[in-house]
Amino acid sequence: MGWSETEGAETAEYELGAKVVLTREKPVVDLYPVYGQMDLFSLKLYVLYLDEKSESGYRISEEIRGEFQCVNYGVDHPEDGYLHQISRTNLYEKAQEYLTLETGYEFVGILDGKVSANPELLDMTKTSMLNYSNEFPVYLVAKKVEEPENPDPEIPENPDPE
Repeated sequence: MGWSETEGAETAEYELGAKVVLTREKPVVDLYPVYGQMDLFSLKLYVLYLDEKSESGYRISEEIRGEFQCVNYGVDHPEDGYLHQISRTNLYEKAQEYLTLETGYEFVGILDGKVSANPELLDMTKTSMLNYSNEFPVYLVAKKVEEPENPDPEIPENPDPE
């Protein structure tokens, strides 16, 4: 929201971008951040299952609505206006709380581009923000968990003592 000369203040004395004037009487000004309530916004969440048995190579779950906290500080978000911001990691972690996977699948990332059997995923090593408008569709990609091969040969239950 802005800045205050009082630590822990709930209202800002200086709005974001406002100039602070220093004078001879007050050559130093200590400023403390004043945080406001961050906007919540809604996204349409889907699971994009990579499924070789499906004709297209994938299938999409039913829509689930999820509420997320915008980190675009100090900007109004009218329904027809500005975009909401969220970090890639926060979106990925929070979206998983809303979505339940089918047995045998695991999440592998967030779709970046067109829905397909070979989807491109967002680079989750980046810390950059993602911009979304309210009700935007987001696809978390899931693939079948590969069964690990048993490296040990099967041991007979009653081995011959000879």
